Amino acid sequence: GRSAALIRSPLGKLIAVADSRSEPHSLHDQLRLFSSTGEEVRTLIQEPLLSFFWSPDGKKIAYVGFTMDGQALEWKIVSVDGGDPWELVKFKPSPEFLAMLSFYDQYALSHSIWSPDSTRIVFAGAPLTPTPSNNGDSPSPYKIFIINTNSGSKPNEIAGGTLAFWSWN
Repeated sequence: GRSAALIRSPLGKLIAVADSRSEPHSLHDQLRLFSSTGEEVRTLIQEPLLSFFWSPDGKKIAYVGFTMDGQALEWKIVSVDGGDPWELVKFKPSPEFLAMLSFYDQYALSHSIWSPDSTRIVFAGAPLTPTPSNNGDSPSPYKIFIINTNSGSKPNEIAGGTLAFWSWN
């Protein structure tokens, strides 16, 4: 399709490709895996997505999709072995975080949203459901959150702010 992005797994054995099945299309509507020799391995998802990020261990992909009403974004996780994705949290991103998500393929290798142990992601914005604050209230409408990538996890507010990444890269 016209709108495509590809990112090699951290282990180098697979390549994830987000593209569109229809023309013209400005967003991706599927995420597929290919071997390093170019053979398609499997289709992971077939739904609109804005961006995706490999976990450091190469076993999962976090991606940003859209809520049904299109008023917010949602983090989802999918295993590269297949299976249904699971939702982590619906949120409204900060303007800076949204800009990073829009150009994710340029930032994916230098700005990690994943923790080094592949168990958590960090993001900036405002969740659609209230979350308990562990760090006091901030005057900023946007906050930095960390969320475990297991199904059913809740985001943990760590600070006020508009952009955050893990520093292990």
